[in-house]
Amino acid sequence: MSDLPLTLTLAVCTTAHYVIAMVMSLHARHQVKYLSIAWIMGIFAVTMNISLVLALANPVIPTMVHPATLLVLVAFSFLQSIYPLSIPMPAYLQWQRMWRYAVPAIVLIVVYCGAMLLGICPIDYTSEKVFSNPPQTTDILLRLASIVLSLYYVNNMVRLPHRLSHAYVPTYIKAYSTLVGINAIFFAILTFLPYRPALLITSIANFTALNLYLCFRTLETMALAYPKPQITEVDHEPEATEIDRVADDFNEANQKRFERVEHWMQHNTERWCDNTFGRDMLCRETGLNRHLLLQCVRSAGYYNVHRYINSYRIKHVKQLIVSGRATNLTECLTAGFGAIKTLRTSFQHEEAISIDQFLARHVPGRQVKN
Repeated sequence: MSDLPLTLTLAVCTTAHYVIAMVMSLHARHQVKYLSIAWIMGIFAVTMNISLVLALANPVIPTMVHPATLLVLVAFSFLQSIYPLSIPMPAYLQWQRMWRYAVPAIVLIVVYCGAMLLGICPIDYTSEKVFSNPPQTTDILLRLASIVLSLYYVNNMVRLPHRLSHAYVPTYIKAYSTLVGINAIFFAILTFLPYRPALLITSIANFTALNLYLCFRTLETMALAYPKPQITEVDHEPEATEIDRVADDFNEANQKRFERVEHWMQHNTERWCDNTFGRDMLCRETGLNRHLLLQCVRSAGYYNVHRYINSYRIKHVKQLIVSGRATNLTECLTAGFGAIKTLRTSFQHEEAISIDQFLARHVPGRQVKN
């Protein structure tokens, strides 16, 4: 297999990480907790850029699977495990803790580089030379130390998001950390196998895809902070004749239809508090077909009819909690949600905080559950 696919993969992944780093940097201006991940993605981009230059300079030599890449694995595993560690507090505000955490990796890198400078060159296990020139004991020990230390950081990467009980950690962060840890182990295994460009491309592509996933989910959390459509009181329900008179004006007709929907929702709370109530029932009650209902709801700023109905339910949940009529998740289901999982997801989407956090603020003695 030619090295061209690997070179192209490196070029694409390097560009992707530069974009992620810049986007995260802008996001960090609004939420400082993302500053560490912006720096980490920037380091990944620079490292991949260097690897790309080396690959172009030595198109025949598989530099990416040289045993020294274990040091890259150690550094990457350390950097990736910083993110779950810094969720409760930005990394630059806890530099002493981060320095102690980085010491093993720094010592190993210094020792490894020092051994190489002293002439204890690492043996390339992907080469046939290993059969005629057995690896030195020092090289084996350094390789094993690199693997063990990487696994330590990978273990933290996977374990910490599940154990940070004092901080809310979204489910996607837990999934991201777990999958990145698995990919790191996969990369470690590659350093002991014969050179296979396809496997290396798979590892790099998976790594980049996971970081893109993290970036998009982070942007989604930022989007949740955007102003939501406001529920306004509608005193008068527009008649069908009123809507017909403005049918030629697309925007005004949608506004009239939406006012009709709003009036019905505001005066029939007991109907949509039934968890079986949905889009089709709202269509029947308002006399609008699915297309017109979705059209007028979207013109008001809602993503779809389901989100629109749930916005009323979430508002009702907040009223129940604040008034003291609901003190736990089961009682909150009376607002029209069929399951606690649906309630959690919808509340997080609407309010950008968890239902448990909202309950803890308004119900004395209640603890936030992670």
